[in-house]
Amino acid sequence: MTVIKNIKLPNEEITDIAIKDGTIEKIETNISLPNTKTIDANLSYALPLMIDLNITLRDNTLSIKNLDELEQRALSAGFSTVVTNVYIEEKTSLELLVKELKNRELNFILKVDGLNHEARLNNISILLKAGAKVIFENSDISTNNIRRLIQYALMHKTPLFVFCQNRALNDAGVMNEADMSFELGLPGMLKIGEISEVAKMASMSEYYKTPTLFQTISTIQSIQNIQNTKKNFKDLFTEVSIHHLLKTDDSCRDFNTSAKINPPLRGKEQQLSLLKALSDGKIDTLTSLFSPQSITNKDLPFEKAEFGIDEIEEFLPLAYTFLVKSGIISMEKLVELTSKNPAKILNIEENSLEVGKSAKFLLFNPNISKTYSKKNSIYFNDKIFGEITTKIS
Repeated sequence: MTVIKNIKLPNEEITDIAIKDGTIEKIETNISLPNTKTIDANLSYALPLMIDLNITLRDNTLSIKNLDELEQRALSAGFSTVVTNVYIEEKTSLELLVKELKNRELNFILKVDGLNHEARLNNISILLKAGAKVIFENSDISTNNIRRLIQYALMHKTPLFVFCQNRALNDAGVMNEADMSFELGLPGMLKIGEISEVAKMASMSEYYKTPTLFQTISTIQSIQNIQNTKKNFKDLFTEVSIHHLLKTDDSCRDFNTSAKINPPLRGKEQQLSLLKALSDGKIDTLTSLFSPQSITNKDLPFEKAEFGIDEIEEFLPLAYTFLVKSGIISMEKLVELTSKNPAKILNIEENSLEVGKSAKFLLFNPNISKTYSKKNSIYFNDKIFGEITTKIS
């Protein structure tokens, strides 16, 4: 048995946790047992391992090397489960991938595109039976195809993940259309391209009563549309990336391609509105939006560089520093956003700090600070607090 003493729970209570055979045996103060290994947490937070619903492999390419990289980096960042897209249209290939992932420490949940590369419906039932768990699609496909994907999601009792953007409207855009895009002379991406698609998908999800995750929402108008629809159908979920909460399109200054992500970073007004929505409980889950690109895809003129952001290890320190320490949300709320709610959306067992549950948590020391030193990062020179010191799993 192992006893971890002087732990701070997400509700700020200070206690001890006893673990036996990988299970939480006790959570109480002053645990004293003979013949036990004792660890002093020194008032570090005990936080459940996290779940990220929106992860992309490097260069959006499926390979063992890229799976290995994602696993190593996600585990070090405190994640136990990630949902990642796979571009596989054939049953046998998917079954082989599922077999490859089965014994890994990181729990990979696979989402498959609703449409294949010929813009026709995939063999969704076959792919779900082969091991995929989630249906994903862009919102701007034909309405009839959306209806059919909704029917598949209902039939297989799986959530529908959608990315809402009118690609025809924003076909040439590379960043948010606003003062910064005009200053840089870059083609912009209109907010209405997201807002209109969210309104459409919210209405269809409500009509068919389909649990739906709206991925990487970047405008307050979209959140308001979802909230209005949730009055009649509650199983609509809003995901926002940490970057859209913390940064604006000003990060694109000097043509910094590290800030080129999709959807684009918006202006200050939208960022502050998203933070207010978070504080008001109108956002259901956060994502690191981990979507790394090789330097050959990023070290290019802004218009030609690929969309993507290579930040995951500092996800928890960033969230703690700018959301919890700043007083926008509590640590309990952060756990809800990064563990409890994602598990609910996926209909899987959440990692929780309860007696009788598996011991899957991390120790997070909030008092360690550093200056972000990764060159070209949108967080370069930001001072951040907190570090994962121990992972229990």
